[in-house]
Amino acid sequence: MMITEGAAIGFFHGSVARILDDAQALHPTVFVAVPRLMNRIFDQLKHEVAASGNAEQIKHFCQALDEKKRSNALKHDTYDAQLFDRFKPVLDGHVRQILTGAAPITSEVKVFFQYVFGVPVLEAYGITEASGGVACSSASMPQGPHVGVPLPGLAIRLADVPEMNYSSDEGHGEVMMKGPNVFSGYYKQPELTQEVLDEDGWYATGDIGRWNANGTLSIIDRKKHIFKLSQGEHIAPEKSYRVAVVVPDAAVVARTPFVNWETDDEQRRGLERMVLGDMELVARADGLHGFELVKKVFLTAEAFTVENDLVTPTLKPKRAKLAKRFADVVKALYATGFEQ
Repeated sequence: MMITEGAAIGFFHGSVARILDDAQALHPTVFVAVPRLMNRIFDQLKHEVAASGNAEQIKHFCQALDEKKRSNALKHDTYDAQLFDRFKPVLDGHVRQILTGAAPITSEVKVFFQYVFGVPVLEAYGITEASGGVACSSASMPQGPHVGVPLPGLAIRLADVPEMNYSSDEGHGEVMMKGPNVFSGYYKQPELTQEVLDEDGWYATGDIGRWNANGTLSIIDRKKHIFKLSQGEHIAPEKSYRVAVVVPDAAVVARTPFVNWETDDEQRRGLERMVLGDMELVARADGLHGFELVKKVFLTAEAFTVENDLVTPTLKPKRAKLAKRFADVVKALYATGFEQ
């Protein structure tokens, strides 16, 4: 749609770590990024805020952000001039809209980008089998954790998923879609095609959706990666991923007694306990059940990147690659039990 209106597309030069440098060169008016990249920018700017002022100034910043959120005001002459305008050059200062997708974005990060940069942050839902776009929010829609409404010409319905206790009668279920942009099958893979495409042309995405009272769609879970625990419960690991810390924030670790955790076993165990404690607090607040909580962690200073082939270009974990890389680690975690 943007191309038909004369928009130009800029591509980053390949290094996620330097994507803000690319923004300075490309002068984007629409900034498209996956949540993980936005999290990195958010962490960087949050550290700048913490380092640039005293407690009173930081409190003023947070109060101003809360006030803009409460009034849903993207622009505020006083707050923008005093506090927020200095951050706009980070994205080159020309951005009029931010679009994110491929994974859920946290409310904290979305609020920060929307009211610090003073532009709408839109969430989209897309899938390759539907030629890309499926649904998208707009600036005029109510705020909330949703991906907007289906794009024109695309029909979406929800199907029951009894093994996960999702019922379409209650507005929850697997997202099924049908339309002219939905594919007709996988190339030379008829059995795989039959698994996801029924005779009426409805494609089973494997995503769990929820219809909201305002007509928007939220993606709340994932069916495809569900597995069964030895005690019988079904787990969708994405819920645990949302609260899992893969690599501790270096700046945070530096402020703990565990700065030598990579070489000191006692410090490593202490840091693991701290990380698990934080994860449990967030998980409980997010409504996870006890059997969905992460019980043990392995800490690594190695980032999961596209370059080392541990994540996809949209920064989603490559399960098979990670399972192979950390096979011995996982065995060791199970062998030592789950008592902390």
